[in-house]
Amino acid sequence: MRLVAHGDFIMAAYGVAVFILAALIVWIVFDYRALRRTLRAFEGEGITRRSEQAAKSPP
Repeated sequence: MRLVAHGDFIMAAYGVAVFILAALIVWIVFDYRALRRTLRAFEGEGITRRSEQAAKSPP
């Protein structure tokens, strides 16, 4: 069996996989930046995280 006959399909499959992985990475980076901006805006308004409040208050 010759692999050359299926080379176009294999290259297309790799191309689609690389494209999807790159799109996911870009999406994660943009989402991370948006969440960081939102957290900074909340902290600017005086809203803090519950985990920080629990760490500061004695049990």
